[in-house]
Amino acid sequence: MEGLPVLPGYNFKDPTHPNILPLQETKFHLSQQFDYKNGYAVPRRATVGVGRNPLDVDSVAFHDVQDTVRYDPSLTYGRVKNHGPSEFRPHFVLYDKKTLTFRAFFKQSVFESPTEHFRVRHVNILYFLEDDTITVMEPENSGLVQGRLVRRGKIPKTSLEDYWHWKDLNLGIDVSFYGIVLHIVDCDNFTKEFMESQGMELNQPEDLPVDPYTTERGQKMRQPTYKTQLVDDKLRRFLEFDGKVLRFYVVWDDRESDDCAELTPYVLYYYLSDDTMEVQEVHSKNSGKDPFPLLLRKMKLPKNWKDLPGNTFLNPL
Repeated sequence: MEGLPVLPGYNFKDPTHPNILPLQETKFHLSQQFDYKNGYAVPRRATVGVGRNPLDVDSVAFHDVQDTVRYDPSLTYGRVKNHGPSEFRPHFVLYDKKTLTFRAFFKQSVFESPTEHFRVRHVNILYFLEDDTITVMEPENSGLVQGRLVRRGKIPKTSLEDYWHWKDLNLGIDVSFYGIVLHIVDCDNFTKEFMESQGMELNQPEDLPVDPYTTERGQKMRQPTYKTQLVDDKLRRFLEFDGKVLRFYVVWDDRESDDCAELTPYVLYYYLSDDTMEVQEVHSKNSGKDPFPLLLRKMKLPKNWKDLPGNTFLNPL
C-alpha cells in the first residue's frame, strides 16, 4: 500500500498502523448542507459537524435510550394528514331548500251577513332561509278558493329599509304583513330545532281556534247514519248452533204462598239454534212426589208475559 499513488480510490484505512488516524479523524471538510430535489437545492438537517463528528444535540453521548424526544411517532402511526381549509359555501347554497313553517290564523270580517260576523282563516307562514323571503299560504283542503295570501318576497316591517327576519318570529305573537294581522300559534319540528340551535327560546304552542262558519256548514252537510238491522238467518243459526244448548241450574221458591212449600230445584235449557227454552224438575229418590217430566215444554218464552196480544179487555160499548 505504500507504493500506491495518492489518488481518489487508492486511500485505505489501516487500523493496525500506529501512525495513521481513523478515517473520521483524517477528513475535516464541511458536510454537505443541501439536497437536490427536482433540480432545486433543499436544505437538510445537519446531524454531523466537521470531521463527521455528531453535533452535541444529536450526540450519542447525550442520548438516553428511553428518551422519547428522539422518537418519531410517525414511524409507528404514520403521518397525520394535513386537512386543507374548509370549502367556502355561500349563504344561498348552505340554506338551499330549507324553509321555516309557522302555523297562524287571522280573523276576516264578514259584512251584511245575519248569521256570521267574522271567519277564522288558518294559514301557513313560510320563511325561506336562502334569501330571507316570506310567503303566506292557506293549507290544502281549507275549503276556500283563495290559496296564496301574500306573494313570496321580503316584507317590510316598519319602513322600507327594515324587513321581517326569522329572529323576529316566535310563537304566541302577532305579526302584520301588509295590513293583515296574523297570530302565530305553532311551528313544525324543523323550525323548532333550528330556532333552538340558534339560541332562541320559543314560547308555548297554542291551539288553532275553530271557525264557527266552517263548523256550522259541516254539521249541515253531515249525512245522518242509520243502523242496519241484521237479518235473522235461520239456516245459518241451525248449521252453526245445532246441538248446542245452554244449561242453567235454578230454584223455585214458593214458600211465601204456601207454608208447606219448599225450594224446588230445576234445570233450564236454552237452545241456541232456535232461541227456545225448556224447564225440567230435578227428581230425587224417595221424595214422595209424583214424577212428571216437564214444568215448561220447549218453546219461545216472552219477556213481558203480562203484555201479550189477546190479554186486553174489549169493551163493546
